[in-house]
Amino acid sequence: AVTAGHSIYFPFYIFHAFYLLFYDNMKKMKKRIFIAINLPEDIKNRIGAEIEKIRCKFTNDIRFIGRNNWHITVSFLGWQNDESMLPILKGMKETITDFSQFKIEINDISYGPKNKPPRMIWLNCGANTSKNLSGLKDFLESKLIDEGLIFKQEHRQMSAHITLARFQAADAGDLPDIKTNLNLNFQVKTLNLMESHLARAGAEYEILQSFPFH
Repeated sequence: AVTAGHSIYFPFYIFHAFYLLFYDNMKKMKKRIFIAINLPEDIKNRIGAEIEKIRCKFTNDIRFIGRNNWHITVSFLGWQNDESMLPILKGMKETITDFSQFKIEINDISYGPKNKPPRMIWLNCGANTSKNLSGLKDFLESKLIDEGLIFKQEHRQMSAHITLARFQAADAGDLPDIKTNLNLNFQVKTLNLMESHLARAGAEYEILQSFPFH
């Protein structure tokens, strides 16, 4: 029997098991959500052709992202429950009424992130694209906050890009030259609510809702 003045001792591994079970169940009740712009098929085809030119320069230590997962993230909202979906949708709907279709310009392929040890291959967008997306992001997030949504905002300057591949961080001098100038552009037609499904082979993205720009 447990008497007054004596504490109950739980081995750490039991506590850790309960914590993991609780954390896993909590995540199952929520969705990992972000808002993004997806690419049209003709642009994907042209990007795919460029990827084939550089793929042979790498070993199996690199993971190329499937074309169905190529996107430009506008705002990452993290883990959200079902009750959060309505304010997110309302904020997105209010945003697209204030924005018209605009052009995305893709300049080149390079390593990313900038000014850090390379660990990704990026499609870099032009300065005007980053500026337009930054304005869209700020407006959208202000609407989401007005709707009462709780999420962690990123206040760093936007450098619009599309991730094509991931690998262990490496010294730039040990990597093959992949710099490729491009001249691609397309009109943004929809703003998309996305869910990220985490898996061992990498995240898969699902479109939950699309809002067309005017």
